[in-house]
Amino acid sequence: MLLLQSAENGMSSTLALFIGTVVLGIVLGFLVWGRWRKVAAKTKNDLDDLQARYDDLSVNHQALEDTKSKLDKDLDQVRKTVNRIETENIKLHARIEELNANH
Repeated sequence: MLLLQSAENGMSSTLALFIGTVVLGIVLGFLVWGRWRKVAAKTKNDLDDLQARYDDLSVNHQALEDTKSKLDKDLDQVRKTVNRIETENIKLHARIEELNANH
């Protein structure tokens, strides 16, 4: 009889420990899950901010590429004009030398 009573007490304490362990596991699980959920939300917000910044920088980069292309075309045009003027200048100096030699 004494053995049966101790077995019943052991069973109830084992059941209480099991239930306590399950409850503790659930509480700790929610705490850990909540922490990681906050970290995931912050990381997602940071990622969204970085994506928005990337999009802005991409637009700015494209605008700068377009401006560079236009300036390169303008520079080519200026170089052609300078070369043409230098060629004309050389011809004019040669003509002046020719005229001075004839007089």
